[in-house]
Amino acid sequence: MENAKSIGDIYNKEKVSRYYEMIGSNIEVRSEDEKYLMDMLPKNLEGKSVLDLGCGNGRYSELFCKFGAEEVIALDLGEEMINEARKRKVKNGLRQLELIRADINDMPLAMHSFDLVFSRFSLMYGKDLASIVEKMGHILKDKGLSYVLTNIFSINNPTLFEEIKKEVVPLDFLIGDQKVRFLNYAQTMEEYKNAFIKANLTLEDEKYFDAVGISVASEYKFNNEISVKRGFFKLSKVKKERAKWEQPRPPLTK
Repeated sequence: MENAKSIGDIYNKEKVSRYYEMIGSNIEVRSEDEKYLMDMLPKNLEGKSVLDLGCGNGRYSELFCKFGAEEVIALDLGEEMINEARKRKVKNGLRQLELIRADINDMPLAMHSFDLVFSRFSLMYGKDLASIVEKMGHILKDKGLSYVLTNIFSINNPTLFEEIKKEVVPLDFLIGDQKVRFLNYAQTMEEYKNAFIKANLTLEDEKYFDAVGISVASEYKFNNEISVKRGFFKLSKVKKERAKWEQPRPPLTK
């Protein structure tokens, strides 16, 4: 059920089955955005801790294990998604992989826990983007990295901005003659960049792609006023230096 913050578990068994039937259960780099993401990911994660935020069936979590990560925490709200990831963990003996079913708005994770936070098409499921990104900044270690691939919306009529932001936008994902319906919040480019700044995350790389196979549902009432594309962001967390007025005072001398 939808609440004030997140869409909730929209991934029922039928939808999960159809989705992975369409895209495959393993990583298949077909689209330009996926190719770019794969090229940018670090291939040596020895001794590193990784958070896979919105892990789906654990395809990328498995990859991080293969890259040598010491610990991989995979988080998803979807019960069916976690079940699929659990099967993958057992089948492939991924001992360093831990699965957590939780909402991205309420990540039960300690500060400064991870060297890398990975989010592939998960941020647009939370209504309060700034709060989620701020939490990502908190749980990243200093000098940690985050890789984000997400849907980005453009609202063509500014007078409708507030109304469009109140509810989710239905998107249709089409491959061949098969279609799956997803719900996203209409997060804009400006909102993403403002959230990164607020979370003290430095934008090191960004790239944008056409949302191939993705379209706003034709029956959506603002169909002609909104469009979607895909965006990639590489972010780093740099330890914030104290301002001069925050520096400890030298001891008084007599």
